[in-house]
Amino acid sequence: GTNRFELDVTNLEGITVLDDTKTVTATVRVNSSSFEKKTVNIRRSDVKVEGIPDGYEATVKRLDDASVTVIAPSDKTSAYTVEVKCDVSETNDNNVYPLTITVKNDNTAWVYGTYHATVQLTKK
Repeated sequence: GTNRFELDVTNLEGITVLDDTKTVTATVRVNSSSFEKKTVNIRRSDVKVEGIPDGYEATVKRLDDASVTVIAPSDKTSAYTVEVKCDVSETNDNNVYPLTITVKNDNTAWVYGTYHATVQLTKK
């Protein structure tokens, strides 16, 4: 499949902009015939919450999805383990935060999609 990513070049390390360009679009094409989708289930207890303000504790109340999609080479038969992180250092009114999900045991596979968790911050 094909995905397009818009990147803010003013925040990329090792990039020197020679004009006043602020963003670039990168198009990534993957030969989908050699990859397949695999489903990995996640639980609230799998989420490692980071950036908790001092004097607070965090509780993951809800995941927007109980499974994530892993794209992996079709010839791989191994089970995939994912690492799920949620950074709450920039608090918001609705307590919904993006998840960062990575495949732990295979560098040829990646997580596809956008996932969120509802995290409640409570004073200790």
